[in-house]
Amino acid sequence: MILANRLPALQQPFWQRYQQAYHKMATSALGKVLFYGALLVLLWAASIIATRYGQVFWVNDSLISWNGWARALAESHIPQTYSYPWLLPINQAVTYVMIGLPPALHIDLFAVLLMSIFPLLCLLALWDRFLAQPQKVHLLGILIIAWLMYSIFGGFLGQGYADIPTATIAFVTMMALLAGIDAKLPAHFFVMVIGLLMAGVAVAKQAGIWFGPVIILLTAVWYRRSAMVIVGQILMWLLLGISWYGFNHFYHPGRTQQLLQFLTHAIYHGEGWWQRVVGVFKEPHKWFWICMILALYAMKTDRFARWVVPGVVLLGTLIWALGFSYGYRNVAIVIPFLGYCSAIGLAAIAQWPKMKALRVNITAWALKRMPAFWIVLVVLVIFALSQQTRWSVAQYRSNQAESFRQLLGPSANMLYGYASRHGLDGTVATLDGRLIFLLQTQGNVRYIRPEKLMSAVAAGQVQYIISDSEYKPYIQHLLHQDKLVPVSYTYHSILYQVQ
Repeated sequence: MILANRLPALQQPFWQRYQQAYHKMATSALGKVLFYGALLVLLWAASIIATRYGQVFWVNDSLISWNGWARALAESHIPQTYSYPWLLPINQAVTYVMIGLPPALHIDLFAVLLMSIFPLLCLLALWDRFLAQPQKVHLLGILIIAWLMYSIFGGFLGQGYADIPTATIAFVTMMALLAGIDAKLPAHFFVMVIGLLMAGVAVAKQAGIWFGPVIILLTAVWYRRSAMVIVGQILMWLLLGISWYGFNHFYHPGRTQQLLQFLTHAIYHGEGWWQRVVGVFKEPHKWFWICMILALYAMKTDRFARWVVPGVVLLGTLIWALGFSYGYRNVAIVIPFLGYCSAIGLAAIAQWPKMKALRVNITAWALKRMPAFWIVLVVLVIFALSQQTRWSVAQYRSNQAESFRQLLGPSANMLYGYASRHGLDGTVATLDGRLIFLLQTQGNVRYIRPEKLMSAVAAGQVQYIISDSEYKPYIQHLLHQDKLVPVSYTYHSILYQVQ
């Protein structure tokens, strides 16, 4: 009741807020261009969900790790996550449990859709702020954030990586903090809601651990009501977020250090700290660094940017550059904040007297192409609706199996074909962990390390082996002992049966 009386979002119907925001933007040509541009971008983000309908996870980390852990949890097993948190796998596991099918019939439909909504949610967080405070800079921020996500992550959006969900939860946390301060909400909102969200960032992925103290600091600076709010947020962050890593450290001693050693040192093949920082600037994503310059300029004109740029953008980029710069997706948590702050900087530059003529020309160019916007909008809507096909469970299974076969290549086709013709009387040993998710063979395929292959065969735990270069000496040894018989093959691999 208190929130309903204070939050503008709960005082007015959504459509009324939308109309008010539109009428304010419609007073200028630039406002119209930004408004319709933001709508188009939101529809693009929604189309990611539509295009992933009925698809499967296809990148290794999502297929084997995140979704693999979700499947294990759905089957009431404890996954070996090696210090990775469980927030996202647990939510994916719920989709499998709610379907109610046996483990061998797991359907990825809702798990894939769940991981596809986060780009849209990230943009909607800023759209909601625009509805509460109709300003062009918010619309510009939506456009820049979407462009950064598209240009840096491209086809990986909606593919099950934890980086975009972590960034989305972090950005929603910041927008909720600003909304609470603007509406003068009571202290328990900042403890319960903001505390819960920032703890969620920490347990979405390790990259979100450092974000909690930043939010606590910003709450102390911007809210300034009670020290108990800060104490409450710290407790929420520790009990709901950091406690997971403490538990995991004691439950799997040594694994956290092994993971950090690999991610921060071994993967760089001997590169020093400064070599890593220099290497970051050699990456091809120029838009990231252009937006960084705009964000730095925003600190000169905006109070929000003066805190968020050094506290989130620069700090997050520094942590990434020094420790995790082997991939741009590890800096994802910074992207929404970088996009928003760069929009603030660009809006400030647009107010320069010399920029007025350019602003007018760009607006006129965009207005001439406004009819094309509506054409694209209608095409996207039709395309999104066309993706919503109703299939039976059997059709989903068939489509999913075919998708896995196309994804996994010759080994999958060989195994699938043999299993369809003869069945699999036992367990298949492989070094391609992705084969575990081939529907018709699920439960029969195990990832077995080369050094453990001989003992598994001796113990009768393996009845089939898929050839691999790392298995080669062990397979040759078993062939000399007449313990293997080739039963199927492709140009790339052979399926052996243990005698």
